Amino acid sequence: MNEDAFSVQFRDLSGRLHSFWKDELDVLEQQWQRSPMPSYANRLNPDQTDDLVAYLVSLKGAADE
Repeated sequence: MNEDAFSVQFRDLSGRLHSFWKDELDVLEQQWQRSPMPSYANRLNPDQTDDLVAYLVSLKGAADE
């Protein structure tokens, strides 16, 4: 979730926040250009992607009401 010069913070799958001091960690491996979000590149065809984007855009209008 967050990192500063002295600590790192993570949120686990249940939503709990955990904070660790960097100088107390055995290993801190930074993986640049990687996301924990799985790719949907091979799961949705172009029409499905368009439908998903249209749906998500429609939710913005619903939140404004």
